[in-house]
Amino acid sequence: MTAIVSERLWAYALFAGTLSSAGIPLYLYAPKFYFDNYGVGLATLGVALFCLRLLDVVQDPLLGRLSTVFSSRRPAIVCVAAFVLSSAMIGLFAVEPPVAPLLWFVLMLTLVFSAFSFLTINFYAQGVAKAKRLGPAGHLRLARWRETGGLIGICLASAAPAVFATFSSMPFAMFAGVFSALTCTAALAWRGSGIVTQSGNPEPLSVCCEIIALGRSCYSGWSMPRQLRSRLPYFCFMLKAV
Repeated sequence: MTAIVSERLWAYALFAGTLSSAGIPLYLYAPKFYFDNYGVGLATLGVALFCLRLLDVVQDPLLGRLSTVFSSRRPAIVCVAAFVLSSAMIGLFAVEPPVAPLLWFVLMLTLVFSAFSFLTINFYAQGVAKAKRLGPAGHLRLARWRETGGLIGICLASAAPAVFATFSSMPFAMFAGVFSALTCTAALAWRGSGIVTQSGNPEPLSVCCEIIALGRSCYSGWSMPRQLRSRLPYFCFMLKAV
């Protein structure tokens, strides 16, 4: 097991803010951007977003398994995922679509959502492991930094394009550039705070992604897969640890 180098909770908060800035603001601005600039219908974009989110139900467990397979190189693959996320954001807002705008929209958002899911799975799983090493109140301390960083990230990202529009003719391209720089910085800072890998029991990475998939499937009214039912005892253990 790799030891935590230092607390560096600010790095955890910075990463939380970065992930949050790629969430709700993306749903607010991406459809409007492609409607205003390329004439893609909002209903068509809505259907595309719906289908892309359904993709997560399938790919989240696979991304968790991928994290487990490459656990010894997790710091490196976290940086790779951050690079994919930042590059796809630039492609979405700052690159003229080389193919049909709707197809480009789907391709870029597929990369964005895949990298976002991968980073979120790692982020929360590492948070559980890190909190245990912060003492009895570790989970509360970590949650305060995480939620504060996330809230600040959402607020800044929601307001950023409007602010950039006051002095730039390409506010969304500027937003993508700032987001990309922030994503790479946050990934490097979080990597420097230390990465924990676990052996023996099922790893929190794969379990966390299955919890996400379980919640989505239950929300959608689907029956619980047999593989998830077999992991419920460990889910309970994880929740008690939190």
